[in-house]
Amino acid sequence: MVFPRPTSSARMQPPSRTFWRAKTTASIWWGFGSMRPARWLATQRRASSARRKRTSSSARRRRWAGWSGPGGGLAGASRASAGAGGGMGGRREGQDGVPRRCVNGRERLCSRAVTDSRQRLILDAALRLFHHYGPTKTTVADIAREAQVGVGSVYLEFPSKNALLGALSRRAHGKLLRAEQEALEMEGRAEARLARALDRRFEGFVSVARLAHGPELFFCSRCDAIRGAHHAFRDRERELFAAFLAGAEELHAPDPRRAASALLRAYAAFAPPVLYAGEVERLREELPQQHALVLRGLLRR
Repeated sequence: MVFPRPTSSARMQPPSRTFWRAKTTASIWWGFGSMRPARWLATQRRASSARRKRTSSSARRRRWAGWSGPGGGLAGASRASAGAGGGMGGRREGQDGVPRRCVNGRERLCSRAVTDSRQRLILDAALRLFHHYGPTKTTVADIAREAQVGVGSVYLEFPSKNALLGALSRRAHGKLLRAEQEALEMEGRAEARLARALDRRFEGFVSVARLAHGPELFFCSRCDAIRGAHHAFRDRERELFAAFLAGAEELHAPDPRRAASALLRAYAAFAPPVLYAGEVERLREELPQQHALVLRGLLRR
């Protein structure tokens, strides 16, 4: 098949100077210039792969396998021995009681210790702001600014402001419960130890009442998290006193749980919310008389 010869007007015109300039630029970029982006992409790809391996869930499980505190279990003993020798990867506790890892001769905080430290930092900053401005006017952004962390870090530790309030209330209740437990574990007669624990309970409630927005933060609040923390504290406190009454031979309590519940109800006027509505000094003067009336009824005859 023979094609007709095109006329001169239909022939392809020679490429212009603009075409050759664009072609040269493209050749330089995709030819010689593409070597540098390729090397950069390969480096970034290797770094990303190594980062994924370090932070994978299996690696984290292997890293924390058997962890149950300082020296806990077989893995804890091996970590303690490695940390004492300064070996690579050994974990031990520092002078401040915070778990640390020894990597290449340098001590670094464990990820769990970093999380706990950040939570304490956020809680302390939130407590200062709540005492100054109140929980209603304080925002999460204010807490992050006071703690010098990002807002995302606050939400990473606490999903909401109510959860943060609940954590503060649980911390205050836990401190009060430890004070009562220490008083019950002291030496002396059972009646005296029980009276000492109830005195510490009263003084703990009074110390919270003296703080600005203290009752609103820890006991008398519309926040569900704070109310839940207070109810949990009451249950743990009842179990603590029931265990003490069950083990005290000097006291007569056939049913320790019911006796502990009756004991705490007898001291309802010396606890919130009744305590915060009355006169604290008058209640402090009446507390020894309350001990004489209630605790002597528990003595074995």
